[in-house]
Amino acid sequence: MTRTIRQRVSCQRLPAKYNSLRLIAWNLSLAALGAATAAAIGEGYLQATKPFMTPTYAYVNVPGVGMLLKPGSIVRHTNKLDFWTTTRINRFGFADREPLPTSRTENSCHIAVIGDSFVEALEVPIAAKMHMHLERLAARELPHLDVTTSAYGRGGTAQVAQLPYYEKYAARLRPKLVVLVFSQNDFNGNSYGFPQYTSLKQTADGALRVRPPDPDWKDFNYPTRRRSFLAAWLNAKYRSFERQARWVPPTPRCLDCVRFALRRFAIGVQRDHAALVILSNYDIRDATGGTEWLRNAAGRIPVVSLADNLAARKRTRRDVRWDHDYHWNPTGHRWAASALLKYLRANETVCSAKAPPEPASTGAPSRECEGLPLAGRGPSAGECERLGTGRSARDAPAASNRQLYSPLSPTYMAGRRHDHRADP
Repeated sequence: MTRTIRQRVSCQRLPAKYNSLRLIAWNLSLAALGAATAAAIGEGYLQATKPFMTPTYAYVNVPGVGMLLKPGSIVRHTNKLDFWTTTRINRFGFADREPLPTSRTENSCHIAVIGDSFVEALEVPIAAKMHMHLERLAARELPHLDVTTSAYGRGGTAQVAQLPYYEKYAARLRPKLVVLVFSQNDFNGNSYGFPQYTSLKQTADGALRVRPPDPDWKDFNYPTRRRSFLAAWLNAKYRSFERQARWVPPTPRCLDCVRFALRRFAIGVQRDHAALVILSNYDIRDATGGTEWLRNAAGRIPVVSLADNLAARKRTRRDVRWDHDYHWNPTGHRWAASALLKYLRANETVCSAKAPPEPASTGAPSRECEGLPLAGRGPSAGECERLGTGRSARDAPAASNRQLYSPLSPTYMAGRRHDHRADP
């Protein structure tokens, strides 16, 4: 009797147990169906409102210059949140309009802007870039000067890698003013030894020399990872871009590389009877010591500070950059052009038709200024002192004998785990 009752009770409990499992399965099915429906709606919305989610680039290896964008190619660039741009690359391999021949007359003033991704500026159309704003502002406020501009920018490069941009491209247009855009990462970037770009090498006696890019470098057609629009958007939305620009203070050895690169630029520009000015980006501020480091490395080369321009406007860096990207937004390009126009208005003599005198050679070539010959001659010690970087030529051997902090050094090759506080 008892056994029969237990069997009945157990038989009565089985349907309730199965009902619970069915309920759980039903709820999970509804949740999966809801998630799939929401994903489909989100994918459809993004495809209908966003032009693309996969950037496309085409590169070529130019002998003596390094990796550039393929001339005539179409570049599609986006961070998947703030901007979607399509740019045609000019015949030189830069994201700018086609270069036009220029003539150096009394009233003409061609300005060449050289830099990294801030000058390349794939985030905005060509008409909205800084050098284009500068040309329009100068036409309105300095009508007596026929100001024209051109830009030579490549992302991921520093001043050492940009030396061929001036020698092989910008110098052809005979500029009267050359603007170097200097960002925070350039302090360390000049000591990096990427084979696809011009870099520095250290000889056995400690001197710095320019090393041309590897002519056989071919690993530049990076595979593009295709994702759904929704997956690409979610990955960009919830990835912290703040960690992408971690500030690493430069070592004294890195600053030597900056001095070397700026001297090379100054010698080449002065050889061509032009003027040189540095536009420091918004991330180079007094609070981090970047302004003092740059001015010491630049020596007598004028420095126009975008950070000071923002302070005068009572604005911050967030006003000139994208919400999810550190590059200049359209406002940043306009204000950078305004800062350069202010310098040009105060120094109209840089557009004078009269060429400055050639610097006289007063001694043997300086070891710190060694590198690829410029126009068949190397810089002399007197030229290095005249161009100025805060140190005389006789200090060069002691400075160049320091171990270079770069991928050439064992410290960097160990995995970038170098403690900068231990540097002398």
